[in-house]
Amino acid sequence: MMKKELNNMLACPKCKNYPLELKIFDRKNTEIINGELKCTGCSSVYPIIDGVPRMIFQELSDEWKILQDEYIDWIRKSGKERISRHTQAILKDFVKSLNIDGGKLLDIGSGDNFVGTILSNTEYYGVDPYIRNQIHPYPFIVAYGEYLPFRDEVFDYVIIRATLDHVEDAAKVISEANRVLKTDGFLCISQSVQECEGFKKKAKNLFYMFYEDGINAFTELAEHLKGLLVKSKGKGHIREYTKETLLSEFNSHNFEVIDVLVREEMYLKLRKVRGRGNERKI
Repeated sequence: MMKKELNNMLACPKCKNYPLELKIFDRKNTEIINGELKCTGCSSVYPIIDGVPRMIFQELSDEWKILQDEYIDWIRKSGKERISRHTQAILKDFVKSLNIDGGKLLDIGSGDNFVGTILSNTEYYGVDPYIRNQIHPYPFIVAYGEYLPFRDEVFDYVIIRATLDHVEDAAKVISEANRVLKTDGFLCISQSVQECEGFKKKAKNLFYMFYEDGINAFTELAEHLKGLLVKSKGKGHIREYTKETLLSEFNSHNFEVIDVLVREEMYLKLRKVRGRGNERKI
């Protein structure tokens, strides 16, 4: 649910103007249920519906939207909106590796905001263009990573997990993450790369899929077996990464590589430094 204080961090995703004019139509105690945010710069209006600001001023390409709509529809029809224990384990391992200590954290491509349940000493905020059926009770905004609705340098951490291969413009998402991060803040990435996509991982994924979903998993068996034999992009993926190509995404931004771990996914921890490029090349 949205509280009035959230507006102190927000900016228009279209023109980056702030503060936004807040009108409250319906509230429950300190929580805003319905209302709107209006930009005094470009006059864009963003509704607040059921406690969630909807801050999309234009859609991305039809090709991207069709691909992601199909992916979300597959998630819903296959009953995979409930995050699996296997994925939970990956997320917990990822968050543990970051050594996050206080501050404000933005999760780009947050899905159901599960990461927020892992963190105990951090102000968590989620952004995603899609609303899942079950959203954990953290500040959540419907928005694109390419057009973040926040002011400059408001977050101590930005995490992007299993999302860069889904977005339309990865470079723009990283640029926006850079913009909203404080200097010396951390950008934390978890992403599948080809070096992690061998037979061992696919076999392990199959084990967990059958262990958790039982007979319902048979509908996916053919696709997994095909993936062992035929190289193809995953559902909803715009691009695939190798370790080298993932690292290259950050070369034109002011980030210093702090840590690189390759486990079931590739973990990157980068620090934002002013006016300097990556000091450590991998």
